[in-house]
Amino acid sequence: MNYGIVGLGRQGKQHLSALQTLSKFDSNLEIFICDSNKDGIESLAKENNLPGFFSCKEMLKNPIDVLIMALPNDRYKEIMELEELNNISIIKEKPFATSQQEAQFYTELMKGKSVKFNIAQNRFFANHYNTAKKWLDDGLIGNILFFEYRYILNDQKESWYWDPKAGGGCWINVGWHFAFMIEWFFGTPIDIKVNKIKCSKRAWKYETDDTVFATCSYNGFVGNACMSVVDSSTEDSFKIVGSNGTIIILKDKAILMDNYGDIKEKVKAENLLSYMRQAKDILNVDISKKLFEYNIKAMKIISNNI
Repeated sequence: MNYGIVGLGRQGKQHLSALQTLSKFDSNLEIFICDSNKDGIESLAKENNLPGFFSCKEMLKNPIDVLIMALPNDRYKEIMELEELNNISIIKEKPFATSQQEAQFYTELMKGKSVKFNIAQNRFFANHYNTAKKWLDDGLIGNILFFEYRYILNDQKESWYWDPKAGGGCWINVGWHFAFMIEWFFGTPIDIKVNKIKCSKRAWKYETDDTVFATCSYNGFVGNACMSVVDSSTEDSFKIVGSNGTIIILKDKAILMDNYGDIKEKVKAENLLSYMRQAKDILNVDISKKLFEYNIKAMKIISNNI
């Protein structure tokens, strides 16, 4: 299996690390890398002894089976339109799209093709998230009463994330994880209210939202979320409170507690393994179909079109 990666920023390098680990167990796995930063890609290619390209179109002239894309949100459409992608499966970094129109374009583009197209969602392949989902489905915390989601970053780098024309903003990027998680764990909410604000806590000027508060309701329970990219603290937590216990999912573990706060079970995260599973399992028809459906529904939550 041959993989290509276009976009070697932070996320692209995480995908690269996972593929390099996979290649230790599969001598037939080949990796090609591409980035618009010519000096950066030449250095990275030389450092890792990999074929490096400045043009995605040129890279796709090689026999690539799966293309992983980790780009600014406004760059995906031009890559997706390349004729060279006709027989290549795609793993695209979130979000699915920046609008319903773009989502429809991708959906129509992939109709009738045997290749897979999906959104990279590391949590869907992470062992501690899957264990927590099983605890919930098995009824170990009883009936859901409420949930709280918090994803706080301290983004101090001026980049496309702060440019609305490039598809930046807290809700579309950070909020995507929230939309996906609630769709996966609970299904589509009956109602959702989103309050996007700009705190302007950075030295540079920007027009995107940097903090979001969201509340949603289901049949029998409610939930709220706080997401921000300008808070000086950092947090990644998902707490689900039930009639018989509580599930807490953090970046590095999942915890099952009873009503008295005693820990009944704990599972550590295996972050690199989740990236490796994602690269392989996303080609499974059943897994890809299920993941695609969650992403389509998450797009509706993001666009407040539920």
